[in-house]
Amino acid sequence: MNALPFHRGASPDADLRDALLLAFADLAPSEREMRVETVLRQPATPGLFTVTCDGTTVGAVYSQLRADKTLLLWPPGTLDGINDPEIRTARYFRIDRYAEEIGAAPIIAFVEDRPAEELEDAGFEYVSDILTLIADEITFPMEAASGRLSFTIRPDDAAFEEMVPLFERTFEKTNDFPQLVGVVPAAEVLRSYQSGAGYRSDLWFFVQVDSENVGCLILADHPEFEQLELLYLGVLPEHRGKKYAYSLAQHAQRTARQLGRRMVTVAVDSKNQAAIRVYSRCGFRLWNKKSLYLRSAYKSKCKR
Repeated sequence: MNALPFHRGASPDADLRDALLLAFADLAPSEREMRVETVLRQPATPGLFTVTCDGTTVGAVYSQLRADKTLLLWPPGTLDGINDPEIRTARYFRIDRYAEEIGAAPIIAFVEDRPAEELEDAGFEYVSDILTLIADEITFPMEAASGRLSFTIRPDDAAFEEMVPLFERTFEKTNDFPQLVGVVPAAEVLRSYQSGAGYRSDLWFFVQVDSENVGCLILADHPEFEQLELLYLGVLPEHRGKKYAYSLAQHAQRTARQLGRRMVTVAVDSKNQAAIRVYSRCGFRLWNKKSLYLRSAYKSKCKR
């Protein structure tokens, strides 16, 4: 497998767009195009590798290093006219080697309709299914917020430091991917949000009652897609059961209306039925479903 002709980035016979279309070949057309456009806006694509056969690009694999040092992997899509399973396995190994080169750990993969054996052979462990929910503008509340909650933002230089301990505490007894708690420090997760697409400090909300923090709400803005992304919603353990989560989700929808966005998206653990009920009550519906796999770096079973 070491002899397989991998190229870092787009191979000589393909431009970057074509290579990315191959890397995201298994995604639904609308998601595929959105993903390609997002990557094309980045200054560089060091986690893109293409593979050639007889001088023609037949496949690609893409990964993205986040600020928290985790590596997001989009598992290799279908190869054009190539059915050799060892080539697919070799592409996993190429990403494994790349993770080792840059010191990334762990590697996280979101997959759709992919045999479990393929991921297990590459050293991944199944965590849970992840549901992407979407709320259209017709569901956005028209009335102003009521109740005791206030949504406070901090100056850009203060928001991060003040958010870290609050964010960390909302993870206590969480039902949203509890297996991932502690895998990456809270501060590093927030740094990945801060450096990610759509970051705006005025969309990091400290949720308060009588000036006391009870939770947090973190959003990302994607105006090019007329979309607001609900990155994180969390309530402190001692304040749960008061229907605050519902109010936070509605605040995200109101914010989307104020910004002129047509939809709000959120990803949630399929096992977190309480959260799913909250979002459903706010008018969110299922958009797609993927499986989440996790692997500590450098444990690939792929042949060397």
